[in-house]
Amino acid sequence: MLSLNDMVVIIDMNHGFTYKGALSSPNVADLVLKMSGFIEQCIDDGIEVWHYVDTHNEECLEFQAYPKHCIAGSIESKVIPELDFPEVEVIPKNSTNGFLARNPFTQKKNINIVGCVTDICVFDFAYTAIKYVHQYNLDLKVRVVENLCATFDAPDHDSRKAHKEAIEKLQKEGVQLVKLN
Repeated sequence: MLSLNDMVVIIDMNHGFTYKGALSSPNVADLVLKMSGFIEQCIDDGIEVWHYVDTHNEECLEFQAYPKHCIAGSIESKVIPELDFPEVEVIPKNSTNGFLARNPFTQKKNINIVGCVTDICVFDFAYTAIKYVHQYNLDLKVRVVENLCATFDAPDHDSRKAHKEAIEKLQKEGVQLVKLN
């Protein structure tokens, strides 16, 4: 599926979204085994992998919209052990949009996005990335690996509906959708 012209971007596969915290979800935890195998294969194939993780300061303005989560130095902000590969560069972020923390297009490679939360952090990253491609007429692809992304369930947030709507909107903007077998 991937070549050396590709890189993989993992979004927020840290404890605060998988195992413990106000925004953790079994939907996200269910991705771990398959994602770990995928990332291990990418590393073996020489594919560059970056992992953007929520690492918020105590005064993060994002907490006006979301519950407090993933405070820097807490277990919630740490990458889960199954994805803690020394070859993967970890990039801390203080907002939903990791692209603002570090632009991956400096590598001049296609971007393949996995992780969570499909309708917030993954969406923000992919949407910004495709707009960047359009702005600078780059001959690069932005892809979301649809079955390696998930979101959470909450009383006012149906995970299936939110995931589907986010994926459809990204596709309309020009993001390519792919699935792992």
